[in-house]
Amino acid sequence: MFSEIYNHGEYTIALKAFSDLIDRHYSFSAPEKEQALTYIHAHVADETEVDHFLVVVKALNAYCQGTNTSIDYEQDRNLFVEYLTRLGGVMVKLTNSMSQEIHANEPLICAS
Repeated sequence: MFSEIYNHGEYTIALKAFSDLIDRHYSFSAPEKEQALTYIHAHVADETEVDHFLVVVKALNAYCQGTNTSIDYEQDRNLFVEYLTRLGGVMVKLTNSMSQEIHANEPLICAS
């Protein structure tokens, strides 16, 4: 469930980032840019991820009803914190790896 909230935010940020990337590095026409951003845009504008989240909420409610249990919000909070912490670590490693790859072919500056 939480990943669907996260995904919506992720796509929202990605839409602007990729739009800016296209503007800076490509000479796409407006229709070409729109086509390039279609997948990300569909997840934000059409609320695809919000719909996914609502399906999960309905499923969770049905599960709780069917098993006669209730949601443990404290346990959920801890799980969400752990999820984001682990995801953050992965993103840091990915960013570092990508940065090294980008700068691998740059000449080193030497002081003489």
